[in-house]
Amino acid sequence: MKFFRVSNIALMLFMLLISAAGAYAQQVNGPPPAGAGLCADGQYLFVMAGDAMYQYSIADLSLVNTVALPKLASPPDSDNQIRGKVSSDVSSDNQTQPPPPPAGSGLCTDGTYLFMLRGQSIHQYTVSDMTLVKSVELPKPEPLTAD
Repeated sequence: MKFFRVSNIALMLFMLLISAAGAYAQQVNGPPPAGAGLCADGQYLFVMAGDAMYQYSIADLSLVNTVALPKLASPPDSDNQIRGKVSSDVSSDNQTQPPPPPAGSGLCTDGTYLFMLRGQSIHQYTVSDMTLVKSVELPKPEPLTAD
């Protein structure tokens, strides 16, 4: 009985130590970067993390290629000030417009091309050599109008 109690205590201490190590690792390394994404096409695994995209072989997860991604464009401050002013002028009870939705991110492929949503842009890469083919901006949302 004493052995059972001691082993339970040892197991609890071990689990506590593992939890503390995981929490410490997250503090040191931080959370995963915003805009991270994964996509696979059967032959390659594509990983978008931070300002880079990585292409790995699915068979052995060896790194095949790395591509630096275009920098995200920050929205101009004047746009936000104008939106807030229009919103406060239109609103009768002085409520402000909610902030715009966060920039999106994601990856998908059709086998020939890899498509990436990053911020307010869609980028098209070739799967074979990770060459940027085309980039397009998403349409800007229509401003709110008074009813």
